[in-house]
Amino acid sequence: RQVKEPGIRSGLSQNLSDLLSDLEEQLPDMNLQSSEIRRLSTTPISTSLRVDVYEGLYLERRKVSIRELRTATVNDHTLRRFEREVKIWDQVWKLDRGRHILPFYGFCISDGVRPCTISQWQQNGSAISYVKLHDTQIDYKVLIKGIAQGVQILHEMNPPIVHGDLKGENIMISDAGSPLIANFGLSKIIEDIGAEVTYSGSLDESYRWFAPEIFDGQPMMATMSDIYSLAMTIYELLTHERPFSDLKLNHSVSTLIVEGRRPPRPNSAEVVQRGLDDSLWGLVTQCWQGDPLLRPTISEAITSLDKI
Repeated sequence: RQVKEPGIRSGLSQNLSDLLSDLEEQLPDMNLQSSEIRRLSTTPISTSLRVDVYEGLYLERRKVSIRELRTATVNDHTLRRFEREVKIWDQVWKLDRGRHILPFYGFCISDGVRPCTISQWQQNGSAISYVKLHDTQIDYKVLIKGIAQGVQILHEMNPPIVHGDLKGENIMISDAGSPLIANFGLSKIIEDIGAEVTYSGSLDESYRWFAPEIFDGQPMMATMSDIYSLAMTIYELLTHERPFSDLKLNHSVSTLIVEGRRPPRPNSAEVVQRGLDDSLWGLVTQCWQGDPLLRPTISEAITSLDKI
């Protein structure tokens, strides 16, 4: 993709970018132009059924992560849906200031370009890749609490915000080693605007983290479903494996989840060394209860983590 001549708008945006970077603010106009964003490679650094992620530059200066939606179409409905979601992201930013939620710069929708979101680049990558690379240097309980605090920011917004796809891949690690919740709301955008995309078709890679009520046809966007996914994410990070890693087919996992099956408690020396004790395992099993009403709220989960 070629970079177009920036022109007046990009010159002004560049000045704003410099100023707001110093103030730790976000750009006032989050509907970015394709000429302002450039991929650094034609090959994505990661890919899934729904999204391709590229390393990129904003105005040739600021390193960013570009998440392109694979099958969404560009039209007025897509633009309006992104604009609604951006307002939510902006509210979260004003409250969190990048402490627990990945800073979001904007989105890009234009002819010939797949819809994409633009966020701050994190050199340390995702939580799951980070723990595998820096295993012995990590305080896993601090990491887990940081993730829970990020979820708390979302759940305590008014109205509450549900992540909808919480897992290690959707948590980035800052330069300081702190977790930053990413991609919240992206699943809902895909559901709303992707004509060829459905949850059953595009999110089956996330089945392993999904609560049983989702497969029973109950509303997906509920905070208690995030609590279940948090438990699976804790399991994932402590074991360095996907939940139900012994099963290759994602669809077969959904059947077991609805039947009440959960991953067994790992007892390897490595997992114990990472911090899995009776108290933490007890919290995990509470969070993945089959009945959503029996799961703790995120505030209750954090209170339990403080006691561990």
